Amino acid sequence: MAVLIGVTSETKVVPRAGRDAPASIIAMYYLEAIRRAGGTPVVVPPGPPDFIYGLASRLDGLVLSGGGDVDPSRYDRDPIDQVYGVDEARDTTELALVDAALSLSLPTLAICRGMQVVNVAMGGTLIQDIATERPDSLVHWAPDTQFDLHQPVTVDSSTELASVLGSSEVKVNSIHHQAVDALGDGLAAVAWAEDGIIEGMSYEGDWPLLAVQWHPERLFTEDPASLALFDGLVARSIARRDSR
Repeated sequence: MAVLIGVTSETKVVPRAGRDAPASIIAMYYLEAIRRAGGTPVVVPPGPPDFIYGLASRLDGLVLSGGGDVDPSRYDRDPIDQVYGVDEARDTTELALVDAALSLSLPTLAICRGMQVVNVAMGGTLIQDIATERPDSLVHWAPDTQFDLHQPVTVDSSTELASVLGSSEVKVNSIHHQAVDALGDGLAAVAWAEDGIIEGMSYEGDWPLLAVQWHPERLFTEDPASLALFDGLVARSIARRDSR
């Protein structure tokens, strides 16, 4: 039986027969990583909370993907000039997905923006731009090295994230200008960059959540630790499905 793994998408306007049309877009990296791990990816389009809950209840697991910034009003902040790519429909969809995943104990892998969405949904806040608000930090926005393992990350050795990765010291890529600031309710920081920026989170309860600030979907073909994140998600999803 197929293991259905939902993966969130972003809305883009694309030309269709001479007329622009909105489309749900997701990079193939995510879909390929899910398939490589043995899951069947299901692209989740934007939708209202009742639709999202109904869809989530049919899934075995969830990937909250990367993308543009969460609207700062969602965490009671005024936006600074560096905020970009805000998509209200996506924010509404993904915040509802976090609520659904929490209530359903749906195994979840949150990646980059996905980790930030989880934190906001749980009442936390974000650093809107690391270079502006934390000027002494490392360079975290490094798209030219998005396929390279270059940034050291330390993982709490007692956590599931360390167990899944197979190490408490890993190197990752770094393609984010925002980061988790104050943690949301029930969330724990479990991994950090050398400058103290939070690179991983977990949930202190029954929701099987792993959240990372880097992009393992761009590394999984060459890096066993990155593939292990997707393998772990699929394994948890199978266990949940079989226990229902």
